[in-house]
Amino acid sequence: MSSGQVVQNQDKQLNFIEIQQEELQVLESIYLHDLKILKSSPPFKFEVICKPFLSSYDDVSDAQYNLRIIIEFTKYYPEKAPIIEMEPITNISQNDIALIEQKVSKILEQINESPILYEVIETARSWIHYNLIDMVADEAAKKEEEKTKRKVYDTYTPVTEETFKIWKEKFEKEIQDKKDQENKHRQKEIDEFLKKTTGEDYFKQLQQKENQEKGDLEEVSESEDEEEEEYYRQRKEQLRKEQEEAERQNLEQQKVNQEINQDSHKQAEEEQEEEKEEEVDSDGIDWNIE
Repeated sequence: MSSGQVVQNQDKQLNFIEIQQEELQVLESIYLHDLKILKSSPPFKFEVICKPFLSSYDDVSDAQYNLRIIIEFTKYYPEKAPIIEMEPITNISQNDIALIEQKVSKILEQINESPILYEVIETARSWIHYNLIDMVADEAAKKEEEKTKRKVYDTYTPVTEETFKIWKEKFEKEIQDKKDQENKHRQKEIDEFLKKTTGEDYFKQLQQKENQEKGDLEEVSESEDEEEEEYYRQRKEQLRKEQEEAERQNLEQQKVNQEINQDSHKQAEEEQEEEKEEEVDSDGIDWNIE
C-alpha cells in the first residue's frame, strides 16, 4: 500500500470518527439519562434503555416493558454496520427480541454511509409499543369493561321462586289499588251528578242518550244500504256492457268466418275450371262431355 493510500485511509477513518461523535452527541440529547456511555474512545460503545412512549396509557408504566440495546461502532461505521446487541430488562421475551432484530436487520442492510442508529432505536421502541403495549392496553380496557358490567350485575336481584312470588303479589296489589282508585273516582262523579239532578231527570238523560245513539246507528245503516245498492247497480251495468261486447265480438267473428268460407269455395271452383281447360288443350277433346 502506498503512502498516499495510507493517508487517504487515515483521513477517511478520521472522518468516520467525527461522524460517530456527532451522532452520539445527538443521541445523548434525545435519550438523556436513558443513554449510557460504555466506551468513550473510538470505537465508541454505549447502551440505550428503550422505553416505549406511554403517556396515553394510564394502566401501563414505562418501567414495565424495557429493552437494553448495546451499540458498538465499527471502525468504518457508517460505511459498515455497527455491532448491536439486545437484552431484555422487564417483560421482554427472547422471542420478542428475535422479532425486533429482524426489523433492525432490514435497516442495517440498507446502510449507505448515513447515521442510522436513531432509526434502529425507534424501530425497536415502536415494535414494543404496537405489539406489547397496545395488547396490554386492550386487556386493561377489557378488564375495566368487565368490572363495570360486574358492578351493574351486582345491583340486580337474583330471581327465585320466592322473589318472583313477592314481586307478583306486589304487582297485583298495585293493579288492584289503581282499579279501586278509578272506581272510587267514578262513583264520586256519579254521586255529585245525582246531587244536582233528580232521579227522573237522570233517567230522561239516559233515554235521550240511548235515542241519540240509536239514531246514529240507523243513519249508519241507511248509508250502508245506499252504498250497497249503488254497488249492485254499477255491477249490473258492468255485466250488461260485458255481455254486449261479447255478442259484438261473436258477430264479427261469424262474419269473418263466412267471408273465409266464400273465398275458399270460389277458389275451389276456379281450380276445377283450370283443370278442365288443361284436359281439353292436351287432346283437343273434352273427355268430360257426357
